[in-house]
Amino acid sequence: MKNQFYSALSLIIFAALAGSSIDENDISTFKWIIIIAVVIGIAIPILQYVSRQQKAKTLRDIPNFNCDELITSTDGSNGIAIDKTQKKIAISDKASPLIINYSDLINVELLENGSTIMKKSTSRTVGGAIVGGVLLGPFGAVIGGVTGKSKVVDKTNSIALKIIINKLDNPVHYLYFLNSETKKDTFVYQNARKNAELWHGKFSSIINSIDNSETKQISSSSNSMADELKKLDDLRQKGILTEEEFIAQKKNY
Repeated sequence: MKNQFYSALSLIIFAALAGSSIDENDISTFKWIIIIAVVIGIAIPILQYVSRQQKAKTLRDIPNFNCDELITSTDGSNGIAIDKTQKKIAISDKASPLIINYSDLINVELLENGSTIMKKSTSRTVGGAIVGGVLLGPFGAVIGGVTGKSKVVDKTNSIALKIIINKLDNPVHYLYFLNSETKKDTFVYQNARKNAELWHGKFSSIINSIDNSETKQISSSSNSMADELKKLDDLRQKGILTEEEFIAQKKNY
């Protein structure tokens, strides 16, 4: 939206300078349009900053939730916070924040212009990290790595995280770090991309920690069952358990 105002402003100024038949009333009108465009251009970032602060406060004030880390979207419409102690995540994109456990996190993707750049899924689903494209530096990127098509571009319209959670009624959430056309050699783009990659990494780490924990639990359970079966077999071989009793006890495992 801000870029559109600046484009309109440039056209107005060009028309004012190039038009030889513009009278005083037209000039006065142009002045007011320019003033309004400038005011709106200044107001938008201020309003977005206020929205981000309000969203951050909403996340910090969640009862029984320790807000260790948080991030808000560029326009402040939504935000996410992490409680490392209780292993919980707060997602705030509606009136009331949604609180989930680490284990409810299924998938996280880093999207640029709607194309997947990085993806991490829990091993309980399709599993593994998938790289969809690679950054070529501040002046270009390979877009569409998942489809096999590539195109070097020097601008982008959006950078976002797509988060999928284990909630049937509300499983998909987006967090935008950039949502307007921006050149890739600017600080705004590079900072947005850096923060998006940082938070993609945080959620990937959470997914890894849960997967590793569940793998250990399964391994421990398997070892315990094997030990119990071995004890039963020893009792059978010693004649303490009959074959029928051994089979009956074995079915419990």
